[in-house]
Amino acid sequence: MFYGTVALILGLFLCLTIIWDVGFGYNDYNADQITVYRKGFPGKNRELNLTFPSEVVKSIKVRVTEGLNPRRQLFLCLKDSREIPLTGVDQPAALNKIENEAVTLAKYLNVFLETE
Repeated sequence: MFYGTVALILGLFLCLTIIWDVGFGYNDYNADQITVYRKGFPGKNRELNLTFPSEVVKSIKVRVTEGLNPRRQLFLCLKDSREIPLTGVDQPAALNKIENEAVTLAKYLNVFLETE
């Protein structure tokens, strides 16, 4: 009975996460500002909208972790040492796709490209 209740609650949580579209968002890069928009769970702080002037961007960072749980992430590094993730946490994308996206974005924003 315990495992059935836990499975039911977990299934409900996953269904609501899909219905509410948690994690959906987009990145908007303009010449003078960068906008990162994400959706969260319903409530007072459901929408996260971060806007940065392009002058505060220090670099674009690519973090690749191989192994049992591989991760390939792209970060926007700011001059005040903050790292804003630009890629999702879903299945890891192809390495050449992440690299091409990072190079294109670094050229467009005219910043350095870091690897970790």
